[in-house]
Amino acid sequence: MASWSQATQASNAARRAKLIQMRVQGVSYEKIAVELGYANPNSDGVKTARKDFTRAKREARGLATEEAEAWRELESDRYDAIISAHWDAATSGDDLKAAELVRKTISDQAALWGLKSIQVDATVTEITQQDIELQEIIRDQRAKNAAQEAALRGETTE
Repeated sequence: MASWSQATQASNAARRAKLIQMRVQGVSYEKIAVELGYANPNSDGVKTARKDFTRAKREARGLATEEAEAWRELESDRYDAIISAHWDAATSGDDLKAAELVRKTISDQAALWGLKSIQVDATVTEITQQDIELQEIIRDQRAKNAAQEAALRGETTE
């Protein structure tokens, strides 16, 4: 006999599988909230359905269920369509909004497939007065070198 917890987990898993299936079919959150019993179709039921879908997506990243895989494929196809529709404008160099849209879409698509991870590699160093003085010496020397190179080329600097 399954425990209450196991029964609840099985019920939640079945409801999330149906939720993913309905989203793949384009069903609105309002309708999902009513059909799957997420309270009523007001904002609370819709909010709960959205949260559960987010949980299901998180779980789906690590699972290969048919519903989750179908949803990922559909979302990936949608991302591909957005990228294709805006690619020429984004890569022409003239349309910054299109370029940003394509960049964000590619980033979202990478996250969808679990390819986006945050890696932080940082080194904290204290800058001393000696470091500042060395930077000034280097900057001064570079300016002198640039002036000497310009003089050798016959250019005047003022």
